[in-house]
Amino acid sequence: MMDPNWHISCFLLPQMPRILKEVHACSIIHGDIKPDNFMITRKIDPNWDKDALMSNDTFVVKIIDWGRAIDMMQLKDQTFKGRAGTKDSDSPEMIDGRPWNYQADYFGFAATMAVVVTAKYGKLTGSKVGEYSLSCDIKRRNVLRNIIFDIINKFLNIKSVHTLPDWSEAIQQFSDFWETNFDGSSWRQAIGKFNEVCDLAATNHK
Repeated sequence: MMDPNWHISCFLLPQMPRILKEVHACSIIHGDIKPDNFMITRKIDPNWDKDALMSNDTFVVKIIDWGRAIDMMQLKDQTFKGRAGTKDSDSPEMIDGRPWNYQADYFGFAATMAVVVTAKYGKLTGSKVGEYSLSCDIKRRNVLRNIIFDIINKFLNIKSVHTLPDWSEAIQQFSDFWETNFDGSSWRQAIGKFNEVCDLAATNHK
């Protein structure tokens, strides 16, 4: 039997690459993608159903803190070298001294996924392209485990700035799983728990 809470992870996670896809389409690198820079803006409406996943009207996530953003419209095909300077924020390209641009956001999203499903930062492992991963303890009972590790593998092993992954493919992986496994009763149960946590967080910040 599936833990109904998978619905929440599967609902929230694809909202992040959907936003980043549009950000990159505008030739902007956020540059500091991490869990702290995603904000939950509202509760999930109990009336939202299966179609809510890919709707443009059901976003509950937004990206904040654009202080490190880079406008690539001005820099065109510019690449960078150097490290982020923040613990656990260095992508494989930064560590290897390879040129990077948008890879910083791909790595940030991969690291954020790990935190969403484990509540802990994953440690970067590996020493060359093709071997990089995150050591994160995603329980085998987590039904999104294979999808998450597949995306982590793709986003941490980008060969060059010319072979960036397609955000749409990651979004589609979550969407396909949602379409196949969605259960209305479990979804509503998960919404109730999520909204309770939102209420508690709001109370604690008053």
